[in-house]
Amino acid sequence: MVNDFSNETYDKRYFDCNLMLFTVYKEEYSFAKYIRSKMKAGKIANQEEMDVMIKNELNKYDVGTLGGKQYMFGETTKMLGTFLNDYDSKGEKGFDGYEELEQYHSISGHITQMLPALLMEKMLSGK
Repeated sequence: MVNDFSNETYDKRYFDCNLMLFTVYKEEYSFAKYIRSKMKAGKIANQEEMDVMIKNELNKYDVGTLGGKQYMFGETTKMLGTFLNDYDSKGEKGFDGYEELEQYHSISGHITQMLPALLMEKMLSGK
């Protein structure tokens, strides 16, 4: 068991996944976790508020960097999916932290889906 940023205690499987993702996709994974922490704290109440927070953060980057972010968020989503599928295939869905990993996967995937439109907006604005 390991303590995460919150006061919650998670299983070693969460820790292993968390460490791998943090090591390989530090910025993207940390951002997905940050969004999740805001959701849990009630600072993001709905999809619209989440989208605004994501857009505000990603609009800080230029077009080239956003293109890289699109790739990295896609890879983060894939790696989370691989871990989740592996746990599922072993019948290990119920451990402490599994639901958090699912939420990070969902958030990362949502960001990946938002990025093409953000890139287009950025390119058309000339910024």
